[in-house]
Amino acid sequence: LNRCEKVKMIKRLTISIFLVLSYLTASAQIVTPQLNRTANVESPAAVGWRDGNTVGVQTVTVSGEILDGGAEIGDMTIGGSIPAIMLALKGEEIGFEMLLSTDKTFTLEMGPVEQETKLPETRLNLSYVFGEAVSVGVAYRISEFKHDDSSPFGSSEYEGKETGIMVSESLKLADILYLSGGLETVDYNYSATSIDEKNSWSNMMVGLGLLVGEPGDTRFRLEYAMIQSPEKEADSSVADHNKTDQTIMSLEAQFGEFLLSYMSDTTVLSDKVVNNVPLVKAEDKTAVTQIGLGWMPEEGFTVAAYLVDYKRDIKPDLGADTELEGNGYRVDFGWNF
Repeated sequence: LNRCEKVKMIKRLTISIFLVLSYLTASAQIVTPQLNRTANVESPAAVGWRDGNTVGVQTVTVSGEILDGGAEIGDMTIGGSIPAIMLALKGEEIGFEMLLSTDKTFTLEMGPVEQETKLPETRLNLSYVFGEAVSVGVAYRISEFKHDDSSPFGSSEYEGKETGIMVSESLKLADILYLSGGLETVDYNYSATSIDEKNSWSNMMVGLGLLVGEPGDTRFRLEYAMIQSPEKEADSSVADHNKTDQTIMSLEAQFGEFLLSYMSDTTVLSDKVVNNVPLVKAEDKTAVTQIGLGWMPEEGFTVAAYLVDYKRDIKPDLGADTELEGNGYRVDFGWNF
């Protein structure tokens, strides 16, 4: 690859990067919250099934390589020096959860080409439980990217912001089975020098979960969920939204105060490639797997550590695949009260 081709390739990786990195802080849950109480949820109705109050911090660090047609051409890192903060408060009927992440950063380096994308995010969830069987929730979130790149050809800056409002419901069936669904409306704004473009779409989510056991006893939790949104073209291609399919699977087992976790999260963007390049039969697939061990008492200090495997594969209709492969860890610290 010459330098110009490298710059074009590397820019494809970032314009919608926050769509497939938001779950790296804590794998999103749709039906019930994780047994790791420091983990946040994706669907506000899930907050209604929280066990109690929690405050905590979440950190993640991933590093790896960039491949073009199988050949290594650069390095990538995901992390940040300031951890995300999570607060959850749960009463008999009302639940509240807040996530504030200000310093999640995605960095790419390819010789003289350097890119840094900040991914700040704020989430607010509110739930209400009716008759111990139905949890209804509303949520508000702001997910942003602030991008800066430099190369021998010059530098550029651009940013985008998603504002989402969600309503969801989670049903408790036969004490151990849970069924959930939700709808989020999203407004998107992309801005750069002399450019200000907008778009909007809806995310639909459904999930099925199993939760066996009571707090303080041996417990098992299983969840499978999907989030989907259609392709939505904007007036300008810089604000186009790819058809998106996200699949989430998590399995947890808690024995007393010890917690074992496995989570898999796969997101596929199809029909159009990122960074304003509409290509036929294109696909952008990101898969994140987390395996963890935690100490999770009903009250007091908590900690959970996860090994993270990150893979992203961009398949254009023409040319070689671009791949990102990384490994790292996630650590959550909290206080249950």
